[in-house]
Amino acid sequence: MHASTLLPLTLIFAVTLAAGEARAQDPTGVSSEIERTASTSPQEKIAYAEDSNQEIREGEKQISRLLEQARKDNDVEAIECLINRLTSVRALLQVSEGAEASMRDAITAGEEEKANHEFRKVAVAVSK
Repeated sequence: MHASTLLPLTLIFAVTLAAGEARAQDPTGVSSEIERTASTSPQEKIAYAEDSNQEIREGEKQISRLLEQARKDNDVEAIECLINRLTSVRALLQVSEGAEASMRDAITAGEEEKANHEFRKVAVAVSK
């Protein structure tokens, strides 16, 4: 592996590890969010979904910047790795944004069970 490949891959690993550690220490991680579903108000669910989707968007931007740098460096291995990660993050964002929209509709319609289901989908997506 080239030295130029190690830096971006190290950065990806560090970002992923830091995010995982933050989630592990965060008392509002996915497990507790799923457990809180029944006691969370509709406004709290919406705020959580908005914040979660913003967090995923920020991750997408960070990976895009790393990919841009890898392309400038012509680092083929890093490019391939970052493209795969970016694809995954974009798919999670699409699922999470769809779940947020469905959750809002369910809340408006008074469908608490469906709203809770969509809320859990957002919690799982942001934990990935």
